[in-house]
Amino acid sequence: MISVAAWIVSWTGTILIAFCCFIVLIKCIWNIGLPYAMLLSKEERGWSTFPVIEVVPLIIALSIAWLTEQAGLFSVLNIAKIGVILIVATYIHFCAVSIIVGIWQYKQVSTKKDRESDVTK
Repeated sequence: MISVAAWIVSWTGTILIAFCCFIVLIKCIWNIGLPYAMLLSKEERGWSTFPVIEVVPLIIALSIAWLTEQAGLFSVLNIAKIGVILIVATYIHFCAVSIIVGIWQYKQVSTKKDRESDVTK
């Protein structure tokens, strides 16, 4: 039979892991929406992706999972795989959207300049 102290440690670890994973998930959702928010923004301002917000909670969740010997969904291997894949995928998405929009805007500007030069000829 599991002692009460071991049960408390296990459930506290599970709750802390879930909280850290939730923070990582929210930040990844932010990363997915960020390029679109940047496109819609009228004001010139700096935007920060600040990857520490994903990496630190992921490391904390991994550490707690390892210390409390979690199994299943919150095992160290599952947290590491899902966390790293999610973080990398959101940054790939961010870069892909930025590149595609950059190419699209470049083509619009160069087409506009071509039209203006044709009018002046």
